[in-house]
Parts: sequence; C-alpha cells; structure tokens
Amino acid sequence: MNLRADKSGCFLLTALHAFGTTYFFQYILFTLRQEHGFTPASSLLFCALHGLVYTISSLQGGRYAQRKGCTRSIAIGLAGMSASLFAGLWLKTGVGVTTLMVMWSIFMCFTWPAIEAIAGDEPDRASVAQSIGIYNLTWSASACLAYFTGGALIDSLGPQSLFYVPASIHLFSLLLLPQLLSADAGKCSPQQVEDGPEPEAFRQPVSPRAFMKMAWLANPFAYIAINTLPAAVPFLSTQMGFDKVQSGYFWATWFFVRLATFALLWRWTGWHYRFRWLLAAFVGLTGSLAVMLLSHEFWLILAAQAVFGLSTGLLYSSSLFYAMDNGDEKSKHGGLHEALIGIGICLGPAAGVAGIAIGNQSSAEAAWPVSASLAVVGLLIFGLFGLLWLRLRGAQR
Repeated sequence: MNLRADKSGCFLLTALHAFGTTYFFQYILFTLRQEHGFTPASSLLFCALHGLVYTISSLQGGRYAQRKGCTRSIAIGLAGMSASLFAGLWLKTGVGVTTLMVMWSIFMCFTWPAIEAIAGDEPDRASVAQSIGIYNLTWSASACLAYFTGGALIDSLGPQSLFYVPASIHLFSLLLLPQLLSADAGKCSPQQVEDGPEPEAFRQPVSPRAFMKMAWLANPFAYIAINTLPAAVPFLSTQMGFDKVQSGYFWATWFFVRLATFALLWRWTGWHYRFRWLLAAFVGLTGSLAVMLLSHEFWLILAAQAVFGLSTGLLYSSSLFYAMDNGDEKSKHGGLHEALIGIGICLGPAAGVAGIAIGNQSSAEAAWPVSASLAVVGLLIFGLFGLLWLRLRGAQR
C-alpha cells in the first residue's frame, strides 16, 4: 500500500492528539474529587456534560472542516484547546474547571472529524481500509500509553501538569502543523478513482447505507458501555479485594485487547459489510458488560474483558470505516461519527447518575448499585433490537 505523502504526518498528529486528550480527561476527575470535593454524582454529571457538548459541537466541527478545509479546522481546534488548558493553571474552583472542560470540548470537535477525514481520504478502497486501520492503531496505542503513564507523570511533575502538559502538546502540534499536513490534506478532496462503497458491499443482502446506519447506531451504545465501566470499577475492585494499583492492572485488560483487535481488523478485511460480525460484536458487548458488572469471579471477569475489547474494537472500526466508505463528505461523516460517540459518552454517565439517585447513595463505593447496572444492560438490549430493526429494513434496492 502506498499511503499519500501526508499520511505519516497525519498519524503523528493523531498520536500526539490522543495522548494529550487522554491524559487530561482521564485524570481530571481525580483532581475534581481531591481538590474540589466532587461526589460520584457530580463527577458523572461532569462526564455527561462533556458528552452533550461533544455531541453538538462535533456536528458543527465536521461541517466546518468540510467547508473550510481540514488543516484550518485542526489549527483552530488546537489553538483553542491549548489556550483553554493553559487557563486552567489559574482556575481554583470546580466551576472554573468545568467551564474550561466545556471550552476544551468545543474546540476538540474541530480536530477529530478533520483528522479522521484526512486518514480516510484515499484514492482507492483498499487504501481506505488500510489507512483507517493504521489510524485506529495509532490513537488507541497512544491512549493506552497516556493512561498508563499519566499517574506517574502527575506524581513527578505535580497536579498542575494535568493542564500544562496536554496544553503544551496541543501547542506543539499546532506549530508542527504546516510540516505534518500538506495543503491537499486540508482540502479533504473526494475520491478520484472509485465512486461509492467497495464492490463487496453490493454482494450483501443489506444495502451499504444500511450498514453505515447500523454501525452508527451500534457505536454510541459501545460508548455507553465504555463510559459506564469506569464508574463501576471502584465498587467492583473493592468487592474483589484489589487496591488501586492492582485494579489498574486488571481493568486495563480490555484496552490491550481492543488495541490487538484494531491490529487484526487492519490486516483482515473479511468483516467488511458482514452483518453477522456486527451482530456478534453487539451481543458480545452486552453480555460482557453484564458479566463484568454483576460477576465476582476473577477469571470470568477477565474473559469478559477480552470479549469487551473485541466488541468495542469492531464496533468502533465499523462506524468509522462505513462513514469513510460511503460518500465523499468525509469531514461531515467524521463529525457525525464523533457526535454519535458523544451521545454514548453522555448517556453512560447519565445512567450512573440515575442509579445513584434511585439508590439514594453518595459514597464512592456505592456509586454504582446493581439496579443501575441492570438499567444500562437493559439499554444495550434495547439498542440490539434497534440494530435488528435496521437490518430488516435495510435490504438492497
């Protein structure tokens, strides 16, 4: 495969961006709890607000990149994100940090849809699949690195590094942007060799656009599950007798499995436009989350994490690949892909807040009662019925 000359710069930008965004958002909740007295409910509301802002702003960010060019959109986003985080060095209240997060989230939506559009802008279908596969490997590997090194960085550099480290990464990316992306990359030009989805899409009983809609439905539910699990981990780890270090090692299993899944799906494209793989991933997502939330057996939960990583990896890959493979408006499709992720990010923590309210509990250990866990699993089952409904009405025309 011959990637365009600007793709190496795109992937480097992806790695830097994933590290900076993961470092800030994964650890800001620790600061809010320790320094500003956030309860489990207020922490979950913080995450739900991020998801709501991200949903609305991603649609606008994708449209802007489609109209004005991806490079310009990324530059605006990086500048705004960096400025927002540097402002955090002087903010001393929880309200101030929450306001910072809202601004940071808005500007971030100028970046990811445009980066995804550049990654998926290829002259032939095989190159689209390969490029999206490398993109998925890049961001997930960088996010894993940020997750594992973040605690050590904060301990060595101090809590203020939570703001100036990602802000510096965003600023560094902005300064490098002219070298990372060419002028052509900023245009997000339509495909010039082949029009429409790959030929394999038309050999299936379901239309290509129906596959895109099914993947767009499934991916938000994957993010509901992904953003539900962190709220449950402290409660589950206490039940299993884990301290914080042991909990971090144990619950990181699915991150690595998802990374391995991205590697597999990059090299093997047999899952393209195959409903049975999409259905199996959704069923696996629902079942594995139920096992992790309700079981107390070490090996059973470990196996469920493996299924969870496989399922989330395939659902994310499906959503992004079908968005890039159907139509020329890649930035707009990337924006919709990110907006649907935002819906999942919002609904997962919102369900957690509902669980705390129903149980009338405020302590960290009781922040995720069984009733709320069952409610989230029930929501995923509802999504499964929606997926089957789209399959039945999506026959080829």
